[in-house]
Amino acid sequence: MITSTEDNFINKVATTLKNEQLFVPNIAVDGAYVMHTGNENPAKLRALQDRYMQIAKLWGVGFVRFDAGPPMQKDRKDEDGWTNQEFDFIVKRYKELAQYAHDNGFKVGAEVHFGPARCWTHIFHGIAARTSTCPNAWLSCAM
Repeated sequence: MITSTEDNFINKVATTLKNEQLFVPNIAVDGAYVMHTGNENPAKLRALQDRYMQIAKLWGVGFVRFDAGPPMQKDRKDEDGWTNQEFDFIVKRYKELAQYAHDNGFKVGAEVHFGPARCWTHIFHGIAARTSTCPNAWLSCAM
């Protein structure tokens, strides 16, 4: 768990990683899921995603994971899946994240902790529907 995303802390960790010749294989990001619900600030979520991607680049992380989201609400179940609009948004954002990761020597993928991503049929549908359209394999599944 990363306790702060402030520059001072992040830079201290980067220095320690370098000095001790340590490698961070994976960052599992909580609270910065890709798809938002109506009462959340999408710009804030995107900024947090971008910050973690910067941290991964600085630290030389191998893999970064984000929940696809959104957290389900009372009137929806995980099994209901994403709407077409939500799915397209998630795919577009993961492609952007995957391109940044590819350009900077690491990978990005989905966590499956909550929301429709918890239902493997939705993940498999996403892989089958979109993998051929992204040369950098836009989605890697991680548990």
